[in-house]
Amino acid sequence: MKIIHAFTICLCTVFFSCQKTTESKKTEPVIDSVLAQSNNNTSSNSLTSENYELNQTTQSEEVNDTIPSDNTIRNQEFFRETRELRSLFNDIEGSAYIRSELNENHPYVNMMRQLDQSSHQKLQALIGVTFKDLIDLALLYDKYDGRTTAETEVVRKKISNALSPSTEELERYQSLIEGPKFEADSLSENLSNELTKLIAYHKSVNTLYNYSELRKNLGPLMWDLCPQYWDLRKKINEQNKKRNDSTLNNLYSDQPDVSVNQSFLNALLAFKQEGSKNSLTIESPIAPIFNYREDTVGIYGTEYDRSSDDARLLEQTTYKEDAKNIIVPNGELYLYDSINDQAFQDNSLTYVFSTTEAIPAQIEAFGVSEKECDNGYSFYLTDIKKSQLTNQSIMFASPFNLELTYKSYPSIDSLINAQYPGICVDCPSSFDQQVTFAKLNGFDNLYFTYAYEPGKALDDVDTPLRGLYYVKNDIVINIWIDSHDAFGCSCL
Repeated sequence: MKIIHAFTICLCTVFFSCQKTTESKKTEPVIDSVLAQSNNNTSSNSLTSENYELNQTTQSEEVNDTIPSDNTIRNQEFFRETRELRSLFNDIEGSAYIRSELNENHPYVNMMRQLDQSSHQKLQALIGVTFKDLIDLALLYDKYDGRTTAETEVVRKKISNALSPSTEELERYQSLIEGPKFEADSLSENLSNELTKLIAYHKSVNTLYNYSELRKNLGPLMWDLCPQYWDLRKKINEQNKKRNDSTLNNLYSDQPDVSVNQSFLNALLAFKQEGSKNSLTIESPIAPIFNYREDTVGIYGTEYDRSSDDARLLEQTTYKEDAKNIIVPNGELYLYDSINDQAFQDNSLTYVFSTTEAIPAQIEAFGVSEKECDNGYSFYLTDIKKSQLTNQSIMFASPFNLELTYKSYPSIDSLINAQYPGICVDCPSSFDQQVTFAKLNGFDNLYFTYAYEPGKALDDVDTPLRGLYYVKNDIVINIWIDSHDAFGCSCL
């Protein structure tokens, strides 16, 4: 068991090092992290807060061309399809101890045998090497007690050559290490252009960084990029702050008898300014629903805070041992006896919104989850059963019966996702994989989003999220976003 444990740790370490460089921020919305540093002087009578503002749209794929080149697409496919093979191969190459322990029934070998056959086919078509070649290498090492021989070298070189950088990539690598390090002009009149250049440079270096044999010399090129990145984001936010504040203030209406959508927006802007911990989650204008439970629909109060009203509600409740429910893999939801007049008499009714309709709901129970690798969350069970719903994905809840137009807007998705280029973060994030699903009626530029990764079930991403954005031309403002750290970043 110790051998298997050691191997697992090694495997995980290599796997994640192949996906992310060693960088400087956590898996939070990129811009929100910057704003926490830059907007400390927000006026007390402003409708905006540090969480509202996003940068001007950044076209991040190429410096002078927003359309990925054929080489870029091929590189992305190569790294995506070979990631697991490279990780497993690096395990063997990096440890004589592992090589000496391999055998016909080793978990490493059995795991590769069980990999989906389509993975073998893709690898065969892409590089002419499959997991079978890696199994052959493992068994040859078993045959020779972990030693390198002429026979093992034939198979090892076949795999190594298939995973090696191309001639074009080696030329680019040589050009990078011989050329000057990237230096953004933080005094430029066009900071957004400097940011675009930095992101493109980072992506170019990071692609080569996926090759373990190139990392030693690429490291110094990466180390000073993130401080420059965050400095540029901060300065761009400061430039855009007055404009964004004015934009959001113009969304507010102090007229009496406004529409339900305007009342919701007024409440949300005020709620965000005052702080989200000053009321129960179900009293907030909007709260996320993540689709973890197989049947019951529940409302999440993410980032559980012991000073919140949700936490104070626990002091009035009694734990029910028989009501413990599994809610996420390896995590438990603890329900409490809180269905009483004192807790819910004024706010038991809410509305649950799917990607197609609004559904009235009653709050039936309250709970909380706290895990070792989780920030924790409070949770409100509703009387809605998913078995009663067909072909609907549940998104969020609100005490307002909102009027929405249910539709996707791919062009808006691109503008939002460009705000989260996926660099300078410590943990995997899904903020760059948002898709729109609805628009707030009565407003031209307010869109609801969620994170979605093709080929995966809803909320089966690193950071499931729900958001509301203002998007108009080059202006992208995050009005509300809430996410759950499903990856477990706090344990890294």
